[in-house]
Amino acid sequence: MSETLLLQARKNIQRGDQERARALLAQLIKEDPRNVQAWMLLAEAVDTKGQATFCLEQALKLDPSNSTALKWLAILNPAQYAQPEPEPPSPPAAMMKEGCRRSDSLARCSASPLLWVKMTSTSYPFDCR
Repeated sequence: MSETLLLQARKNIQRGDQERARALLAQLIKEDPRNVQAWMLLAEAVDTKGQATFCLEQALKLDPSNSTALKWLAILNPAQYAQPEPEPPSPPAAMMKEGCRRSDSLARCSASPLLWVKMTSTSYPFDCR
């Protein structure tokens, strides 16, 4: 029955009948409050940003690894849910031993050409064996 209600709700959202979709999803969530799909779909059918945030947070409580809920929350509330950019790793010790910086040209760096290529590439971490 829950699959049928989910399918009906999805079709109603696609047709623009959010009110009917909300009614179906409310019924489904009343029967099964742990239904992550229902909470996610309800986030698409509600009227306000606050309501959508609430639905997505409920889905995330039930499934903390739900990447779609996290992405949507970051869009709705970037200050609260935006993922910080990861810090690039520190240069490898071998690069520091050679006295080179990433911005050095090969001629200025006393490292081997292979090490220089590795340390000036944009991919981290370096394998400086």
